[in-house]
Order: sequence, then C-alpha cells, then structure tokens
Amino acid sequence: MDHLSLQTNRLLQGKVNSVWHRNENE
Repeated sequence: MDHLSLQTNRLLQGKVNSVWHRNENE
C-alpha cells in the first residue's frame, strides 16, 4: 500500500470514528 492510500485510510477511519461518537452522545 502506498503512502497516499495509508493517509486516506486514516482520514476515513477518523471520520467514521467521529460519527460513531456523535451517535453515542445523542
């Protein structure tokens, strides 16, 4: 896997995580 894909994956993971936490807080 190249560096760009790794960075994109991390960004996507972070987005998913924030959505999860937002749902838990409601």
